[in-house]
Amino acid sequence: MTATDRYNALRRRLRLTQPEIAVATQYSEGYVRRWGHAGATALPPPADAVDRLAALLRERALADLVECGGVIQ
Repeated sequence: MTATDRYNALRRRLRLTQPEIAVATQYSEGYVRRWGHAGATALPPPADAVDRLAALLRERALADLVECGGVIQ
């Protein structure tokens, strides 16, 4: 899986807008807009940005577990 594929999958799962991704990854919104598309100006997202989004997804999953008392249905 490429960094772009992983980024797109995480973005869908997290349901974040590009401005929210910019805040979460600590990259500028203009730079974030160039990630994850197939246009001439497209750039692959940096590995550390993808890792930050993956960490955010894990954090949300753990918070959900705590919220429901650790019970997985």
